[in-house]
Amino acid sequence: MDFLASLPGFNSDLASRTAFGWFDSLIGPREAICYYKYPIVGVSGKPDLVILAREFEPVVIKVFAFTAQQIEEVGDERWHVCQGDTHSQIDSPELVLDDLATELGTRFEKVSLFGED
Repeated sequence: MDFLASLPGFNSDLASRTAFGWFDSLIGPREAICYYKYPIVGVSGKPDLVILAREFEPVVIKVFAFTAQQIEEVGDERWHVCQGDTHSQIDSPELVLDDLATELGTRFEKVSLFGED
């Protein structure tokens, strides 16, 4: 799989490197490209990885910097997490990914429409 990083930092991003390794082995020799922190979508933030492979649907991966032990409460819209002495709330990862996937789909639709003109 080809790889394109729009920002430095992939080598020190253990979670993203691990996820990339899993998908790279699954995709194998198929024609594919993986974008790291690429601004292909943007209203909801940058996904950590976007994988486009000829024989698969697009894969959007967002890595969150929390361990399972740091997640205190899981809700439909908000998660409560703790890092050290800091307690905070984050948007549900499911909602974040849904937003990113919707934006990516919209982007593909625009490119498809543009290509047909």
